[in-house]
Amino acid sequence: MDVDHKIAIITGAGSGIGRATAIEFARHGCAVALVDIKEDRLAEVLDEVRRYASASTAEVCDVSDEAQVKRMVQSVHERYGAIDILINNAGIQIVRSWENLSSSEFDEQMAINFYGAIYCTRAVVPIMLNQGRGAILNLGSLDTKLPVPHLTAYAASKGALLSFSEALHCLRRGGATWRHALGTRC
Repeated sequence: MDVDHKIAIITGAGSGIGRATAIEFARHGCAVALVDIKEDRLAEVLDEVRRYASASTAEVCDVSDEAQVKRMVQSVHERYGAIDILINNAGIQIVRSWENLSSSEFDEQMAINFYGAIYCTRAVVPIMLNQGRGAILNLGSLDTKLPVPHLTAYAASKGALLSFSEALHCLRRGGATWRHALGTRC
């Protein structure tokens, strides 16, 4: 994927895969909107990203809150006038046996790992359709195919995201294409 002169939103950009992706995209000429719930982590990553892409920004946002996601996407769109790439990376993993995992912990993983991606996708799709282009990448996990006993909620959230991604991939309208990292059947 050519990211030079593109605008990308990367959720979960404060650490791990999101951070590494943001830095790599910036190194290749992409203006990155870093999104994370932890402001201190965002500031640190933003400093590094701006060495390569000075137009990059940081947005504090809880992706499990649809209203916050809508405001974040609107802010990014108003700033740049376009959104070319969305990388739904934000996620949490609570490692605990099923019988010791509370309902609220299960719900929290679904809210961030699955619904967060749904909310972000729902917010950017109209923009991408209007501009006639866009790419959405939903980060999955091998745990959907090779589940680990103490990651039941995580595997369920990523399995739901995989199915959602496959269904979206089958929709190609107005030049915008949806894909996911684990392959498709369409």
